[in-house]
Amino acid sequence: MQQWNASNIYGVTSSFINAQPVASRFNYQITDFSSNGFASWSNLSNGCNVELGGGLRYSPWSANSAGVLPTVKISDLVNSGNTETVALNSANCTNPPNVVLSLANGFSHSKYIISSGTCGLREALNFVGPLGPPVLITKEFYDQGCTAATITSVTAAQGYGAGNAIHDLTNDSWYNLKPTTLTAMAAPTLGTLNSSTTGGTVAAGTYRVAQTCVDALGGETLIAADAPVTTTTATSTISAGPPTGCNSAAGYRLYITGAGGGTGTENLYAPAAAGCTQNLQIPSVAACALTSSSTVTAIVSGTAVVPAQSTAHASIAFQPYQGTLPPPQFQTSYGPFTALGAISTTALAAGEVQLPAGVLNTQGKKIRVCGTFNITEVATGVPVLAATLAPNFGVSPVTLATFTMAAPGAVTTNEAFCVTGTTAATGTSGTIEAHGYNSQLTAVQTDGNNAASSAIDLTKQLTLAVTILSNTANATSGTLRDLSVEFVN
Repeated sequence: MQQWNASNIYGVTSSFINAQPVASRFNYQITDFSSNGFASWSNLSNGCNVELGGGLRYSPWSANSAGVLPTVKISDLVNSGNTETVALNSANCTNPPNVVLSLANGFSHSKYIISSGTCGLREALNFVGPLGPPVLITKEFYDQGCTAATITSVTAAQGYGAGNAIHDLTNDSWYNLKPTTLTAMAAPTLGTLNSSTTGGTVAAGTYRVAQTCVDALGGETLIAADAPVTTTTATSTISAGPPTGCNSAAGYRLYITGAGGGTGTENLYAPAAAGCTQNLQIPSVAACALTSSSTVTAIVSGTAVVPAQSTAHASIAFQPYQGTLPPPQFQTSYGPFTALGAISTTALAAGEVQLPAGVLNTQGKKIRVCGTFNITEVATGVPVLAATLAPNFGVSPVTLATFTMAAPGAVTTNEAFCVTGTTAATGTSGTIEAHGYNSQLTAVQTDGNNAASSAIDLTKQLTLAVTILSNTANATSGTLRDLSVEFVN
């Protein structure tokens, strides 16, 4: 087995440029004219490895960090119409030079070439892992028969995360993971719950447990229907299997109440507190891997509450990116959030965005948040829109800007807003200097800020929330129709 041979066209080409892998150099080829069993060889002296140069080698048939195998192209040399790109079920490389592939081929093949189903792209992404450098696309990638559609066919569900990026050198374009649908991912089904009488410090009592799915961009579903689990000693533990129904998700988060707590009062358990394996495919939030169960040995409090809005998407794939480089490692553009019911004097979260840890922890870092909120007011209602930040969603949020509008009357109207925040102080007691505007009908209001925000720990992962309340009288309904987050520098 060897790299795709194109030396007569390109001369000697490197597998890496400035430590960034070249996708087409991770393509490989095996030409088989034998009558042995299909995709079964006894002469691959290097087993399942391909030399990359510089002493590096890789196995193109290895699963990535999410346990997903790449696809394989079978080029039929007898009937080109039978050429197909298929799933790789398994690769037996335990006894080189004897190698056997199990492929989901739809045709029989007697003379054929085996190669990467994506001209080396998924193999290169697998090689760098979820937080590696960008993978480069060169002219060779297209000459091998792949297209831009090959790039956009690579999805988060195949095991790739927001930390992955693709740079097409032929036209200097970038690709990163983005939602391909506005359809929200459904809440999952809660995993199997159990308790043990030893091994922890969980007191005797009844606790309610809930889980969410988390997509590769850090978007999170609403909680699954929660359920109780009872402990009987002061040294108990609580365990939960991973949820089911997290289609296209990368991980999950665990929420548990205090003893005797009610439905919806659960607090977040980060992977360390949940006793699960963290999925590094999701750089913006800490989440458990979908293959990992959780075992809680101690009850925590004061962490994030359950999500108020679903921000996870049913489908995410690599899409062209235009903006400040490198591409961000989280979702920056949102379509309509879930509509709110009656809006009272208690602030409701109309939209939520997860920001990676430390993303604002640089002096002078500037973030701009803009959106449109549609609200149906009653005659005397006074809508109040705000943007907040919190290390733990729903727990002591810091207000960046608030806009209190004049009573618009009994109308349905759009409020368009933009808030720009600049990091004024960094660290665990960081502050944000935030200013902006809100427009409604013919009225425009600016913020009333004359100082930086209250202190907030900018070293932590943060939740940006847009909230709405209605003074004097309840609004009938409201929806955050769109929201965008942009880093200006």
